Amino acid sequence: MDDLLASWLGSGPNTITWWQMSLRAVLIFFYGLLLVRFVARRRIFGKNSVLDIVLAVLVGSTLSRALTANAPLLPTLLAAAVIVLLHRVLSDVSLHVKAVDRLLKGRALLMVRDGKPVEQNMHKGGVTLVDLREAARASGMEDIGAIDEAYLDLNGKIHVVRQKNDG
Repeated sequence: MDDLLASWLGSGPNTITWWQMSLRAVLIFFYGLLLVRFVARRRIFGKNSVLDIVLAVLVGSTLSRALTANAPLLPTLLAAAVIVLLHRVLSDVSLHVKAVDRLLKGRALLMVRDGKPVEQNMHKGGVTLVDLREAARASGMEDIGAIDEAYLDLNGKIHVVRQKNDG
């Protein structure tokens, strides 16, 4: 069986042919789809939380080693499955345990309250006054002073929650 796999999929980075790597690419592509679709069971890349980004980097890195034959194929595929399963378990736990959810995903930071920037949180989030002005303009306001509250969301975007009604 090992000889058959080696003849079809190659056995090492210096001996793998273009068509063996191509066959590996097809196999790894569908394997990755199955992992994300059925093991993770949700749109893991839609929210772009820290947990999701770490998963994307680790799975991509792991599967790339299998693609280029820099690591043995089957153990590498298994390692990718373990990473995705760990993501799923942590995601499920974070649904039920707020402390784990906060640790893994963080929380939004208040950037503006009653038209005034919250400088301590701006510093924590790496947000400048230019960023806040841009968020105000994107929400249809000419000035930060027109914002009741704005938050730096977990995805890195500044979200204006409410506007002052001056009329």
